[in-house]
Amino acid sequence: MADALEVLAHASDWSGGGDETARRDHRLASRETFMIYLQRSHHVELRRAVDALRMSLGTAATGVGEEGEPAQEVLATITATDFPLAPPDGGNMRALLSKTWTELVDGAGLVLLNRIPLDEFTPAEVALIYVGIGAHLGTLVPQSDELEDVLGFVKPAEGAMAVRGYRNTAEQNLHTDGTVDFVGMLCIRPAAGAAQGRGASRYSSSTAAYNDIVRRAPAVLPTLFRGFRYHLGENTAVITLHN
Repeated sequence: MADALEVLAHASDWSGGGDETARRDHRLASRETFMIYLQRSHHVELRRAVDALRMSLGTAATGVGEEGEPAQEVLATITATDFPLAPPDGGNMRALLSKTWTELVDGAGLVLLNRIPLDEFTPAEVALIYVGIGAHLGTLVPQSDELEDVLGFVKPAEGAMAVRGYRNTAEQNLHTDGTVDFVGMLCIRPAAGAAQGRGASRYSSSTAAYNDIVRRAPAVLPTLFRGFRYHLGENTAVITLHN
């Protein structure tokens, strides 16, 4: 772990801190700061990759899930090799995703891929695109050990599923999913009331939170780095963080 008194000078510290001397040069002043735009040539690549993946999966690529996506066990098997990206007509999705990776790891830690043409694909194909892009950025892991879902839908549910934070209408506080390095989200349709600011997604910099603790209360850091308890269904586990 880093020195408990060390402020991390990194582009992912984008809150600016509480005073001018603590402010970083890197700020997320607007969505444009972390936006990467897809061009039409990238759309062509996505179509080719989806068609290749559908041919490889055969009938398993057919939508059977909640929103017409393939079964979770099918999505979980997809790798970068299964979603081949080749540059047609000057476009290069691999280069775009390489830029995305660099920004996630060494930059702000937050990227918005804009202009994915959802209206040109079926729900099952959109699921394949989401998982295929994710496979090029890392290894897919389930969001939930109980559900084993590499792709989950943020919308209200009934019964046991309604207790999950993203499956009811209650506001979610800022949190982390501690078993992963990256979390991906894909907006299929705007939330009801989006024009009034309802259904908005919020993100916060963990680097900025750490630096704020360093400045304000560094004595608590050794306790925080010993690990913390969290709830896993009917079990309780201790996660220990290491740098």
